[in-house]
Amino acid sequence: MGFGEKLGRYLSQALAEQGVISSDDVELYTYGLNVGIDTTVGFLLCFMFGCVFGRPFESVLYSVIFFAIRTRAGGFHFTSSMICFWFSMILDLFAVYMIGPFANYLNNWIMIAVLIGSFICIWVVSPVETPNKPLDEKEKKVYGKQARLMWLIASILILFLFLLGIQTFAAAGLLAILLVSVLVLAGSIANMREKNTS
Repeated sequence: MGFGEKLGRYLSQALAEQGVISSDDVELYTYGLNVGIDTTVGFLLCFMFGCVFGRPFESVLYSVIFFAIRTRAGGFHFTSSMICFWFSMILDLFAVYMIGPFANYLNNWIMIAVLIGSFICIWVVSPVETPNKPLDEKEKKVYGKQARLMWLIASILILFLFLLGIQTFAAAGLLAILLVSVLVLAGSIANMREKNTS
């Protein structure tokens, strides 16, 4: 049990004891608080990574785009929330570190390749459910539309930044889209393997 889950459980139980929430809702609130705490800590750590590598504002853009698309598109998740959290932190550290080098090599062809590849992943494959969070047909439609809208907004912003010559910000956004696409594809492959083995 990770820090977010422990704190979420403690707060949920305290709310139930105070009569603010029903004892039947403790698990639901624990989950919601856990996600909120882990997300907040993740944003703060990513920002700290950005400060360390001299890219604080780029790291914020990366986090916002990554989170906006990832929460709607789904993708690969580890079965343990603790492992998932630490994997996310390593991924964020790698991404923020790579903003500078990626910006140096960013050109029209790389931009087009990433946007086309991400278009296929986000528009065709997402949303990708996980065994821990299966989606019904209505949720698939809603999350799919939201993921595509977030991708479209992010892609327009990235192209705008690229055309203005703000390479590091364009690179940060493009890395976010690229990594979400890889996770969507990995999650889809993992789901296919799971179905084939069961």
